[in-house]
Amino acid sequence: MSSTRSRVSEPLPTDTIGLVTRILEGYATNGVFRGFSVIAQTKATAKYRIVWHERTCELLFSVSRRTLRFGTILSDSSGIKEISNFVELLHSSERPPHRRIDTARARLRCFYRGGNIFFTITVIRNDFEYATRKLIHAANEILIDAEPKWK
Repeated sequence: MSSTRSRVSEPLPTDTIGLVTRILEGYATNGVFRGFSVIAQTKATAKYRIVWHERTCELLFSVSRRTLRFGTILSDSSGIKEISNFVELLHSSERPPHRRIDTARARLRCFYRGGNIFFTITVIRNDFEYATRKLIHAANEILIDAEPKWK
C-alpha cells in the first residue's frame, strides 16, 4: 500500500490543532521563537505568526490535507536549485537519523512562487508531532546554516 493511500484511510487523531499549537508554543517558551501567536483557527486549520531569525513568518496548518506550510521564509530565488537539492538531502539515509526526515513519517518539499520560497511538510501516518518538529528543525537548519550560501 502506498504511503498516500495509507495516510488517507487512517482516521485523524483528536485535537490535532491543539497538539501542533502546544508544540509551537513550546518552541516559543524555550526561546527558539522571539514571538508566536495564533492568527486564526478552525476545527480543521490553523494559521500561526512566528517571529524567528529576524523574520516574521506565517505557518499554515491543514489537518485534512495533513500539511504544515511556511509562508515566505526566503525571498531570493537565485539559489532555488541549491535549496531544492538541500531539502532533498534532508531525507538522505546518509544523514544521522536525528537530523534526517524519515519519508515513512513525513515529506518536506520547497516551492517557488511569485519570487518567494515556501516549505511544506506532509504528514504521513498521522505523525503530526514528528512532522511539526522536523519542519521546525529543517527550517532552522536552512535559515542558520544554509541560507548564507544562497544570498
